[in-house]
Amino acid sequence: IRQWRRLVPPAPGLESFFILNTSGGPHGNDIELDLAGSDPIALKAAATDIIQALNGIPGVSGVRDDMAWGKEQLIFELSPTGEAVGLTGESLGGQLRAAFAGDLVQIFQSEGEEIEVRVLVSDAERDSISALETLPIVLPSGETASLSDVATLSYQRGFESLKRAGGDLAVQITGDVDEKLNNNNTVRAILNAEVLPEVTRRPGVSYARFGGDAESQGETLGDVGTALPLALLMIYIILGWVFESCLWPLAGLSVIPFGLVGAMFGHWMLSVDVTLMSIFGLFGLIGIVINDSIILVSVFRELVAQGMDEKDAASEAAVKRMRAVMLTTITTVFGLLPVLFESDLQAQFLRPLVVSLAFGLMFSTFIVLFLLPAILASLHAQRGRLRGLQRIFINPPVSADGGVARWDML
Repeated sequence: IRQWRRLVPPAPGLESFFILNTSGGPHGNDIELDLAGSDPIALKAAATDIIQALNGIPGVSGVRDDMAWGKEQLIFELSPTGEAVGLTGESLGGQLRAAFAGDLVQIFQSEGEEIEVRVLVSDAERDSISALETLPIVLPSGETASLSDVATLSYQRGFESLKRAGGDLAVQITGDVDEKLNNNNTVRAILNAEVLPEVTRRPGVSYARFGGDAESQGETLGDVGTALPLALLMIYIILGWVFESCLWPLAGLSVIPFGLVGAMFGHWMLSVDVTLMSIFGLFGLIGIVINDSIILVSVFRELVAQGMDEKDAASEAAVKRMRAVMLTTITTVFGLLPVLFESDLQAQFLRPLVVSLAFGLMFSTFIVLFLLPAILASLHAQRGRLRGLQRIFINPPVSADGGVARWDML
């Protein structure tokens, strides 16, 4: 983009020229800021100041707003003389509209087509400013006066279009961020701290809010805050049903935080920002890590049931299932490598997801093989103490006839 800007010469009469970054993925613009208020001039001035601030931040390019200036407009306003003779802005505007757009006087049919008949001033008068000043205006008394006698004329450049949001005038400012030089959240933090407090205090500007990528992040993170606890709870319930225990599922779940650490380490090492796709990758990582831990817990329980000491059973389980766990990791990581090193721009938004999966899985594999056996041996050694607590707080006392069943949760 910088090279294109250097090679493209400025063209006379060109008001704006943007070279925008190719984007892909589910999110919106990197920077998308909405301003709202009651005064279009104040909104445009605020948008201009924000654009200047964004252009001064490294890595930000293609900054623009959707409130472009339009053609020059001729503004009329009733003079004291016009008000004194009884004219109103509505009546004066109606006469000017009829003179230039035409006053509809008749509609008739001709050969199956509808023909409108309008009365308006000639083309020569409509194209001449001097003729406009001498345009006859009918007064309430029936007399006529020239437009310059009852109104003042001034020139003002208007806007190409005006948009509204929630009943207020609105302008949207968008921009692109080079991920190698800056971060979307960092740019938004700079605006929140240094620019927006001053802008929102101006008369005619009521509020400012971020949309696009920021809005998408906020909605998704809110959903993740609800979905993640539910997902972990469902995993715990399923593992508890499979293992017929409330204790052993905790051993399987204990590996998940270490996988998340590996995923964050991968983002740091490759200088990849944590995005929404990173979070989706973490959800997939949880399922894969749980699969590896289930294999080890199952073998450990079988060996203990056969009478083997818990320490020996933990070591033996890691040795027996090392090949299965390593093959799962190797095949998954090598399957993800083509996407990880893909340079096509359309595939870049998937890169954070792949980093979460690949690095989180590699890190958690070593945790499953080396730390999980220690956790299993420790939990098995503490079962006696936990059974005592279970008898006190959970299992009801057995009646004299032995009619109450006892449930072993551990």
